[in-house]
Amino acid sequence: MPEYSIVRTRRKTAAIVVRGDGRVEIRGPVHLSDKAAADFYLRHRDWVLRQQEKMRKRGETRREALASLPKRIVFRGRARPVERGGGKARVADGVFIIPEGGAADAREKLEKLYRGEAQKYLKARVSELAAHTGLEPKTVTVNSARTHWGACSAKNGVTLSWRLAAADDGCIDYVIVHELAHTAEHNHSPRFWALVSRTIPDYKLRRKRLREYQRLLEDEGWF
Repeated sequence: MPEYSIVRTRRKTAAIVVRGDGRVEIRGPVHLSDKAAADFYLRHRDWVLRQQEKMRKRGETRREALASLPKRIVFRGRARPVERGGGKARVADGVFIIPEGGAADAREKLEKLYRGEAQKYLKARVSELAAHTGLEPKTVTVNSARTHWGACSAKNGVTLSWRLAAADDGCIDYVIVHELAHTAEHNHSPRFWALVSRTIPDYKLRRKRLREYQRLLEDEGWF
């Protein structure tokens, strides 16, 4: 059995993707032969092995994190304390308060609380930025995506990952404006970027910061 799967698409060049579970995909044009794919894999095998080891370590970190309640969690770009307390799970004065109980149960309550806070903030911010830009989505949905921060459908429905709430407000605004711009331009043409930069002139800097938040989420095993 090969150590990879081949996915042939309309792309013009070959690329290797290492999934979170360590699976390897070679993505290439429709005319990519099995031999060419094998040669491409062998040339990049050392890189693949390094990536698989990185994914394995991230998996261990995540399993360890899920077995305990963190002392802090990042929300809107800032580390917020996580404390035990009586009553229902809630946020008070920027502190995420979780009722007493086992670690797994507490972790579940924290994630549910975080998701709720994220959904509240993200939906409200979409409404504000839609009014500001004049770009109105048909629907707004908050989901649990891990591989992307947001998306805009062909029917102009905007979807955001609740994990986006870990980023700072400037980065959150960039992702929202990016998806709102897709309601007018379903591409990444110069017109699209002009639309984004009209509201977010420093979008390139914010996009760079987003990558740092992505690494933070992965390295610390948050959710």
